[in-house]
Amino acid sequence: MRNRRQIIKRIEDTEQKIKSLKQEITELERENLLLSDKSQWFIEKEEEFSISKRPKKTEMRLVGRVYWNEGFVDEDNGEVITIERNMIVRVNNNWV
Repeated sequence: MRNRRQIIKRIEDTEQKIKSLKQEITELERENLLLSDKSQWFIEKEEEFSISKRPKKTEMRLVGRVYWNEGFVDEDNGEVITIERNMIVRVNNNWV
């Protein structure tokens, strides 16, 4: 039979393993987003962002977007309509 200290130590060790696995999954998901192929592609370019309207101030930011094509079925005629989607994943090399 285990004592309380052993159980608490096992809980702490398991929580640390979970934290490590979550961090590994996050890194793998980020790596996956940066890959480009036929189904998904990553593009990074500078874009102008508005900071204030009056007086008008803008700044340039490096924006990384993931693009993919998504198909929808038109309910009227059954045709598949493809729409290009995108999502911002990085701004100035910081993950969003």
